[in-house]
Amino acid sequence: MTGGPSGSTRAQLEPQLFARARRYCPDLPDGELRIEFTGAREGRLSSVQRVRIGVGTVERALVVKLPPGAVASPAPGGTAPGRPRVAPLLDAETKFENERDALRALERHFDALGDGRFGCVRMLDYLPDVRAIVMESAPGAPLRDLLARASRFRGSIGAADPTPAIEAAGAWLRAFHGIPPLPHTRVREASRKDFIESIHRFADFLGSAHAAPRLMSRVAAVAEASALECLPRMLPLATSHGDLAPRNILIEPSGRVTVLDTRAAWCAPIYEDIGFFVVALRTPRVQAYSLGFAFGRRAIARYEEAFLRGYFGGEDPPASRLRLFELQALLDKWSSGTEARLRTPERGPAGAFRNRAFDRLMRRSIESVTDRIAGSIGARRPEGAGGRS
Repeated sequence: MTGGPSGSTRAQLEPQLFARARRYCPDLPDGELRIEFTGAREGRLSSVQRVRIGVGTVERALVVKLPPGAVASPAPGGTAPGRPRVAPLLDAETKFENERDALRALERHFDALGDGRFGCVRMLDYLPDVRAIVMESAPGAPLRDLLARASRFRGSIGAADPTPAIEAAGAWLRAFHGIPPLPHTRVREASRKDFIESIHRFADFLGSAHAAPRLMSRVAAVAEASALECLPRMLPLATSHGDLAPRNILIEPSGRVTVLDTRAAWCAPIYEDIGFFVVALRTPRVQAYSLGFAFGRRAIARYEEAFLRGYFGGEDPPASRLRLFELQALLDKWSSGTEARLRTPERGPAGAFRNRAFDRLMRRSIESVTDRIAGSIGARRPEGAGGRS
């Protein structure tokens, strides 16, 4: 995170932050207040400003998130056909408003649980004049960083084992799935038929984009046969996080988990968030660029087992259902990377290598999951574990 807010943004924010500083930070001592903008991250969906409020040697950190209209629009890329998606693409304004409305609901939900394993991002204020969300700066290190330190590249000797943190993240998701839908939450992908149609859309897109119609035809056929066998006609639904990945999960030294970028936009199959997290564990870009060296199979399997143990507790995970949603998440991720490449092609030998490595990892991962699904068709017991209505 580098830089600071633009002059106009700072001119709007600074007086309001000064006026409310002691309400945000009631433990500050008497004395002259100072406010420092310490960094900014600007993106297509929002602008995140980090702010330090202090008196003397006592300082408190806040985060201010602004909607996309507060930052410059990104440079346009090339044109490419729209890809299929698991979740429909929401405009940036809607995402911002959903997150604003979800923050309070999450705080109420996790406060009511009273479970010391789980934290939440606390919203301190909403400034309607500048449409800014003022939040506490959530403590902890991203799970992505813990995983990176445990990789073979960093020499895992002496690195903290990320397994307990991953198990806690699974437990957090189980708790989060208990949040009732919010007024803006909409239902999607509620049926087995919806799932099968989604797989066929991805197969059509990727088969054409990568000249792999035979592979994608098999993927679609195997997934449909398995879905008809193991998925119920109407799927168990819950409020969905929608972007559960190691970069959005903060782990404190005590092990407490806080998850960022939660919008509660959709009520979707419970297996979806699980599938996306498992895929994020299995296919980080460092794994692609290292040709599979960064994390060994045993380590990834151990992490996946820990996450499922955290989510399902003493229940048996419904393996066949989870594989289907892992496959869907892989197809979504490969489609996303393909679309990005078509819109903004990478140039030079390094770009070509990155593209080949990513495609190789995606293809092998999809083939592996498809083989596992195919091997279990007709040879499984009914799976009702882990389902919720």
